[in-house]
Amino acid sequence: MNELASTSLPSTLVLGGNVGKWNYKEKPEFEVVCNGVEAYVFAFQGDYCCWNSVEEKELQGYEIVFANLNQGKELEVHKKFLESRNFGAKWVIIIEGDAYDYLEADENIRFVLNNADLVIVINKLTESYFQAQTTKECLYIGIPYPLKGIQQYEVPIAERLEHILLCSDANKRNTDYLAGAQMGLPLFCYTEAYSRNFRGIKRNFIDNGVFFDKHILKKKIQAFYTSPSITVEQTVSLQQIFQKISQKKLWVNLDTRYTWGRYVLDAASLGIPIVTSKSTGHASTLFPQTTLQNGFDISGAVAIGKKLLSDSVFYEEVSLYAKEQIRQYGLETIRSKILTLLGK
Repeated sequence: MNELASTSLPSTLVLGGNVGKWNYKEKPEFEVVCNGVEAYVFAFQGDYCCWNSVEEKELQGYEIVFANLNQGKELEVHKKFLESRNFGAKWVIIIEGDAYDYLEADENIRFVLNNADLVIVINKLTESYFQAQTTKECLYIGIPYPLKGIQQYEVPIAERLEHILLCSDANKRNTDYLAGAQMGLPLFCYTEAYSRNFRGIKRNFIDNGVFFDKHILKKKIQAFYTSPSITVEQTVSLQQIFQKISQKKLWVNLDTRYTWGRYVLDAASLGIPIVTSKSTGHASTLFPQTTLQNGFDISGAVAIGKKLLSDSVFYEEVSLYAKEQIRQYGLETIRSKILTLLGK
């Protein structure tokens, strides 16, 4: 289900941290929900390759290379390729992760930023911070969003369940629960289930002191959060997750990171009001009336949540505004901006 009609796009490679090599035609089921760096594969109808398996000679046939920037080995590969620059492609860096991860002085990051052709920032509030570190142009563009793919899961307002979705895994962040528990509706959240392969068993023991209990994280939430109205399920495929979360009346996402934060975009696409925080970058654009200045404002979140649940006019106003604004993050819109910047 490709959202793009163009057949004359520049040949494009996307480099990321997830294992594998594939072409956009090979994963149509992923296209409809993808909003990580791999979304650039679908926006530009290109190829994907993991950092740990790409060789410099493979870059030769491409006109554009999108490369996500994370700390660690990926940074080393960035530097190696840019030092030799033995290819003709435009090198576009996508700064992934939380901006706090980049606070330490790092000469390698400076080198990589200064040798890119374009630096894409995924959080609007961090644009000037990254621009201050390089002479190359840093722009807030974000990640192409699969608007049509997600909108197929939309549930009419009248048919939504009187439930609140806690967007974060409650083992990792308790702010969503602390606010949601005071809004008067049953709560719902997801958490991870450990796999029973060697890696999963080892990680479970390191994190939790047990080997084979794959449901340990679900049990931790149920033991710690005593509200009788909380339902905890374990993560499955994104398609199955959207089938469930699209039915919820209200979402709560009190994020404190300065990163992409796709929950806000998902809520806008589905027309579901979300009580969220400014640090997500796009919340103020999509949900200006339900965005808090910081993710620790529990009383403010509760007040907004209760107003949404008690005022149907306000609820529909927030929903419709977000659905209109989300269009600016669509695959074709993002692609057009980048092609113009690169002179393609």
